[in-house]
Amino acid sequence: MKISDLAKSYVRTIVPLAVGLIITLGIRAGVDLHGYSSLIDSAVTAVYYIGVRALEHYVDGRFGWLLGVAAAPKYKAATTHSEKTAGTITLQELAVLAVIALVVVVILVLLHAI
Repeated sequence: MKISDLAKSYVRTIVPLAVGLIITLGIRAGVDLHGYSSLIDSAVTAVYYIGVRALEHYVDGRFGWLLGVAAAPKYKAATTHSEKTAGTITLQELAVLAVIALVVVVILVLLHAI
């Protein structure tokens, strides 16, 4: 299945956020963060994303799978209305993203219940 650049950008945004949150929940399980959990979550997410992008760019493009999709989206300047709507997400891609989001939510709920 070929995934649109818009869907790639969604996946490559959601996956690092989920990974950062899961890692932070793991840290929270053993340490009292004294109200800094949001800051730590953001920092962990940023470090994960930047680290994976660096590996993807400098070592091997296959590291992109750690962001959910191996290939980065490619953007071009749109000049006409038809070109602006060409990158819209299909119903099938939206369904895939909804399933991914649902799986992430279930995992987070299960981790939080532990």
